Amino acid sequence: MRRILVVADKATSLVKFTFDFNKVHITAENLNYSLSAEEELVCQYEGMNIKIGFKGTDLLDLINNLDGREFTLKLSDASRAGLILPDEQQANTDLLMLLMPLLINN
Repeated sequence: MRRILVVADKATSLVKFTFDFNKVHITAENLNYSLSAEEELVCQYEGMNIKIGFKGTDLLDLINNLDGREFTLKLSDASRAGLILPDEQQANTDLLMLLMPLLINN
């Protein structure tokens, strides 16, 4: 996320995620400066392909506040909020984070 956010538009910090079977393609672009970045990561994903955008700075803040290195991102469709759950919960806690998506143009 940090590498992608370097080129994201500073006003929106829009980062696009395209989920496919067991992989996620992450992109950001800044049309004002003709910059773009992309990463492809392996993940555990099953279901229909989905393309969704989030404010990258907010997502990075949420991820940085997790204790473990792994988390689960639950998505139902591109217009609904994503749920972020840590894979390891602290004792006596039940942490659940919600992040609303941004509108993206295909």
